[in-house]
Amino acid sequence: MQNTPVAEEPGPPQPPQATKGATIALSVALVFVVIMSGVLGTVAVLMTNNQDSPPLTQPVVTKLAVPIHFAPVEASGAAPCPPETESVLDDAGTTCYQLEPGVTLTTAQKIETFTESDGTYSIRVVLAPDNRAQIEDLTRDTVKRLLAIVVGDKVVSAPRVAQEITQDSLSIVGGFTKDEADAFLARLKGTGAPPAQPPAQPTGDPAATGQPGVTDPNQPPAGTDPNQQPGGTDPNQPGGTDQQPSANNQGAANSQRYATCAAAIAAAAGPYTKGIHPEYAWYTDVDNDGVACDPDDL
Repeated sequence: MQNTPVAEEPGPPQPPQATKGATIALSVALVFVVIMSGVLGTVAVLMTNNQDSPPLTQPVVTKLAVPIHFAPVEASGAAPCPPETESVLDDAGTTCYQLEPGVTLTTAQKIETFTESDGTYSIRVVLAPDNRAQIEDLTRDTVKRLLAIVVGDKVVSAPRVAQEITQDSLSIVGGFTKDEADAFLARLKGTGAPPAQPPAQPTGDPAATGQPGVTDPNQPPAGTDPNQQPGGTDPNQPGGTDQQPSANNQGAANSQRYATCAAAIAAAAGPYTKGIHPEYAWYTDVDNDGVACDPDDL
């Protein structure tokens, strides 16, 4: 007797299996999205809604104290800027930006800081109606590119454009602290000072700079006068020279020779009496009364 095969009942349908190539492609795409999210999350320009402007109302526009210029970054590099290019320095003077044509804002409805849900701070710029179409066109062509923000003649920031701005408000996000956001807001409003530059090295007259070790051109060099003691140092006097006043109980070895009697009197030195003070020979006794550098000689 021949056995007839019994047909098996079909089981539930199985989900479609992706090919190995498709799996690799999806993995690469996911990594790319993660990387781009990290880049855009650093400092980026996003679109926000202006909750303070009810519909069917006329917006209040304020003239900016200093215009704000938005321009795509063509290239950037370390300062100094190449002389053959038209570049803009950042506030710190360390980076040069070559910029493409952009949009200049001279008015705005509002510029303010606001708190994000994670506790960080961002900057919101509520655009004037005349600038909305310009910013929309500009950001449409610069998505995922750097957009320099120029205040005065310095780039104060260069965030990446995360999306096209089609609303009346844009925000600059970057995980700012309150102090950082307040400082950024002040720069955008033209009221904040740029970062402090390192102090210049002192030069010139010690009387003007307060720095020791600078030679006074009106003072004869040490060792040229046999009555002057060279090489002495006094920690209380600038220039590393003994500069003690020539009072009646002081010898010529410790006295200072001045260019004029006026300089000597200003330094509390003198007057000098003929036959008593050797310094008498250094100056002109104008009234020939035997005393040099007294008030009558001025």
